Amino acid sequence: METTKSHLRKTALTNRKKMSPEAVEEKSQQICRQFLNAFQANKFTAIHVFLPIAHHNEINTFLLIEQIQLSNPTCKILVPKVIQETNEMIALVLEPGTVLNNNSMGIPEPENAPIFDPQKIELIIMPLVAVDTKGNRIGYGKGFYDKFLGHCKPDILKVGLSFDEPVNVIQDIESHDKPLDFLVCPEKVYKF
Repeated sequence: METTKSHLRKTALTNRKKMSPEAVEEKSQQICRQFLNAFQANKFTAIHVFLPIAHHNEINTFLLIEQIQLSNPTCKILVPKVIQETNEMIALVLEPGTVLNNNSMGIPEPENAPIFDPQKIELIIMPLVAVDTKGNRIGYGKGFYDKFLGHCKPDILKVGLSFDEPVNVIQDIESHDKPLDFLVCPEKVYKF
């Protein structure tokens, strides 16, 4: 079976589009429970979480954000904002009641939220399309997260969320691709 980024991305996105809204919600809840069991959210002061792109049937991270805010009200929840002109990503503070608007890619982004220093982020929850057994992830191909990680502390905890188990290998990993430390799936948490 072909395991290049482009082939895996196409296959994974096709399979994800076939999921029903009920299946997405149920698996999102399972992933949320797995994450909360594996990571003590009350230990962190700043967690970066991606917000789901609805038309890609992404994991509903709002469930996770809500649980983190309940268990650790002082923890800063940060979410990404893409700066189109520079193809870069910044971290914005998400507070209860923050207004969200979808950007041109369908990613919800906060309106008028303060920018947060990426050096102070302790854990980053990253979106992915596929991942291999070494923690190499495939995103949507724009490299936003790999670039953003260059602005973070080298020891930031990198956690991916996925409906699917890891594939054996991704053939065309490049030197700028940053592997995950953990992967949270509905049934299991993988450590790399």
